[in-house]
Amino acid sequence: MALKYHPDKNKTEEACSKFQEIHEAYVYLTSELTNIYDFNDNDFENGDDYNDTSSNKTYLSAFIKVLFKNPEQQEIAEKICEIVYNKIGEKAMKKSLEFLEKVDRRLLKIVYTILAKYQQILCINTEFLSKIGDILKMKFDNDERIILNPSLKDLFEANLYKLKIGDQLFLVPLWHHELVYDNSGCELTVECVPELQSTNMSIDENNNLHINLNYELTELWKMKWIEIDFLKISYPVDNLNIVPTQTRIIGGSGIPQINKNDIYDVSKRGNIYLHIFIIE
Repeated sequence: MALKYHPDKNKTEEACSKFQEIHEAYVYLTSELTNIYDFNDNDFENGDDYNDTSSNKTYLSAFIKVLFKNPEQQEIAEKICEIVYNKIGEKAMKKSLEFLEKVDRRLLKIVYTILAKYQQILCINTEFLSKIGDILKMKFDNDERIILNPSLKDLFEANLYKLKIGDQLFLVPLWHHELVYDNSGCELTVECVPELQSTNMSIDENNNLHINLNYELTELWKMKWIEIDFLKISYPVDNLNIVPTQTRIIGGSGIPQINKNDIYDVSKRGNIYLHIFIIE
């Protein structure tokens, strides 16, 4: 989650503030839990059986409120922690596990990851944590991953791929790198790996197309345009400098840029970078 809001990945003021908030909460939680761990170790050596469950739950609760701003998610996460800490009978255990089976798996996975990482420090019951792990495995077991190989033409034409899984039909925008769909309660991940016409081409994370072009100087003297026929683009040779390497940009004429809020949006397009090498 911190990576999502890291300033290197997300330049907005809100993202920087969010990253700082998560980082500070993480440092605080780690520091406090370490203190608890040291304190417990000393007590153990002195023969005392110390278990400050209330303090542990307080730290977890504070961290949960940073991770989940949605009140409903906070409530569910808090309930998971309550279930883990409370000593419950077999009948109540069954009901608790039934509740956990209904919890959104992404939320459950985040909470489970925190509990598992600090299991010893927080005195988490190993058996119960194992049961949560089994529930998570069951929730993710039926996931499916499909890899599509669109052509460069598919990307430039913003084509959609009709993907039929059982009775469900998914329209996959082929210019995206990866999409996750809900497939009857299971997760369907579709990865798009374009098949490029040549090894001198690559696509970066922002959907800009990079093309490496090698020319002899005598060859360039005879040309008026650098033409990429299959893309129907051209660049005037007169605009080049006589230097060994240079890059020319054809702006906003490339592959549609990814809009995560509207996966079918093609209003903005990436650039085409021509990396030109003049060889002797």
